[in-house]
Amino acid sequence: MKWIRFKLIFSFLLIVFLFLSTISCQKEAPIRLSSITTGAVSGITSTTATCGGTAAAKGNPPVTKRGVCWSTNKVPTYSNSKTSDGNGDGIFTSSLTGLKPNTTYYVRAYALNAGGTAYGSIISFTTLAADQWTNYTTVNGLIFNFVNAIAFDAQGNKWFATNGGISKFDGTTWTSYGTPAYPLSSNYVISMGIDAQGNKWFGTNSGITLFDGTNWSIIKSTNNGLQNDNISAIFIDSQNNKWFGTNGGGVSEFDGTNWTTYSASNIGLTSSFICSVAIDLQGIRWFGTHTGVSKYDGTTWTTYLASYGYTKAIAIDAQGNRWFGTNGVGMISKYDGTSWTNYTKPSNPSSGGITAIAIDAQNNKWFGTEAGGVLKFDGTNWTSYNTTNSGIISDNVNSIAIDVQGNKWIGTDKGVSKLKDQ
Repeated sequence: MKWIRFKLIFSFLLIVFLFLSTISCQKEAPIRLSSITTGAVSGITSTTATCGGTAAAKGNPPVTKRGVCWSTNKVPTYSNSKTSDGNGDGIFTSSLTGLKPNTTYYVRAYALNAGGTAYGSIISFTTLAADQWTNYTTVNGLIFNFVNAIAFDAQGNKWFATNGGISKFDGTTWTSYGTPAYPLSSNYVISMGIDAQGNKWFGTNSGITLFDGTNWSIIKSTNNGLQNDNISAIFIDSQNNKWFGTNGGGVSEFDGTNWTTYSASNIGLTSSFICSVAIDLQGIRWFGTHTGVSKYDGTTWTTYLASYGYTKAIAIDAQGNRWFGTNGVGMISKYDGTSWTNYTKPSNPSSGGITAIAIDAQNNKWFGTEAGGVLKFDGTNWTSYNTTNSGIISDNVNSIAIDVQGNKWIGTDKGVSKLKDQ
């Protein structure tokens, strides 16, 4: 009997031992890291760039923090410079700031969970050389700091139309023109154009002033075919015809002898308040007005963008695409002759509308904005230049012109900024 009891106790203890041994030999399942991939680097400037990634827990503990880390070392880690871009699964975008110009960086996405830090693949990129900005004001010789228009003559002189007269800059010396010393129709110069003979045409709030390099003459609505003396835009076409957009009188065309008037009252122009004028590669006229865009092919008038309000800027690129900048909604529109593409400018909506468009030799589009500085669009990426991240003198941009060296000249309410081509 004792033997049987002993065997039972021994068997029970053996079972308990084996059970405990089995439990102790089982290893606790490891906590796995999240899945993370690194996105492409874009929007590279001399001091900033944009990256990001995609995080996914995939059944593992949730992502508690995600972002990108970067360094000049080839293997960046969480201990280096980094962003913090939320948590959880999904795509995220990261803004890299405080970078040094002309420097190679290595970046990768990271994701944290209970298992530790997971990393995506490493991507390298090089920042641009430092932007070289030069600012010009009345201190340097500019006649007035509020600059409405910029143009270049065949000799490379830069001409600036301002609220207080006209300035010419030859790269060294400034020469200014204003009343009463010079017979301008008004010192409030709004628009400007230079014709094939080198004559300068200045649109003011009180008529047109023509300067042939020696003599000055004034054109008024009272003694010519000009319909209105408030000249808001000037365009000179390939046949050397002058097109004058007015503030209330429509458009007046001058071929050197005869005047032709286009207004909302007698043709299909959507408004007689003109902001901008351009003629495309097919010779079609485009007029930006207070109530959209009017197109005239010589026979038929068509209106576009009526709901977008003021169209303050028009430009034609090398492929013949027409680019339009509107006021208020801050919309940029492209028309390729068949279809329209709309772009919402990537800046604070409070910065207002588009005031100017210029296109460089690399087909980059440069957009001036109200209170938002300048935007550059290379067809894919946007780059912003403002008083926070660049040397531009003011965020209120009125005009942009690009010289033969590729330098960007930007007219603002506080003077002129030049961005040297890199």
